[in-house]
Amino acid sequence: MQVRIIVAAKGGFVLLRGGLPYFIKGADGTSYTNRLAQCERNYIRTWDAGNGDEVLTKAAKLNLTITMCLNVAHKRQGFNYDDVDLKTGGDVESRPQAMPFFITQKNLDAML
Repeated sequence: MQVRIIVAAKGGFVLLRGGLPYFIKGADGTSYTNRLAQCERNYIRTWDAGNGDEVLTKAAKLNLTITMCLNVAHKRQGFNYDDVDLKTGGDVESRPQAMPFFITQKNLDAML
């Protein structure tokens, strides 16, 4: 499903999902997804894709959208954001393995 951000007529921005305004009502983490759905929430965010397939499947069943973050280190931990080869700082070994997951899953309806 297509997701876009547009400039609102009165200023600010509007998130569109499937061409309709989409208001995020959710939480961070995956521990209470059933409760979120029961409370008519629509969104969760995770900090990595470690169990991504499982989380996406459950989110789709509960009609939740999800944002999965690619875990990278912070500058204070030695990460160099200008290093285009991604050789410095962070969990360098896990990034190449995570990217195929994000590339193949990016167009799922549950992925925001």
